[in-house]
Amino acid sequence: MPKTLTRHQAIRLRCLDCSSYSKAEVRRCAHHDCQLYPHRMGVRPKTMQKQGLLPEGYDVTKALIASKAIRAYCLWCCCGQSNEVRLCPSTSCPLWPFRFGKHPETIAAGVNNETRWVLAAGTPAS
Repeated sequence: MPKTLTRHQAIRLRCLDCSSYSKAEVRRCAHHDCQLYPHRMGVRPKTMQKQGLLPEGYDVTKALIASKAIRAYCLWCCCGQSNEVRLCPSTSCPLWPFRFGKHPETIAAGVNNETRWVLAAGTPAS
C-alpha cells in the first residue's frame, strides 16, 4: 500500500508543479497572495519564518493551517464553486485527497468533530 502524503508534502509537490519542479523557484516564489505560499517549503509557516524563508513583515498569524489553506486553494482553482471542488477531476493533483479541508483518512473513517472530542476525552459516546 502506498504511503499517504502529509498535507505539507502535498503542498510542496503542488508548489513544485507550479514552478516547473524547480526547488529554487519555489523558494523564491513571488505569489505571496497564494494560500499555499506560507507552506510552500513543506513545513509550517512559523518554521519558515524562523528559517528566514518568508519576506520581511510577512504576518504568519494570518496564515491558514495547512488543511484550510488547501481548501482555500482548491476553491480558488475552481472559481469559488464548492460543488466543483467536490467534483474535481484532477485526481493526479497532490492536493486532491485533501480538497475538503480535512485529512482523507478522517473523512473515510467518518470521524466528525463531536466523535473526535469524545474519543479524546475517553468517554464512550451515548
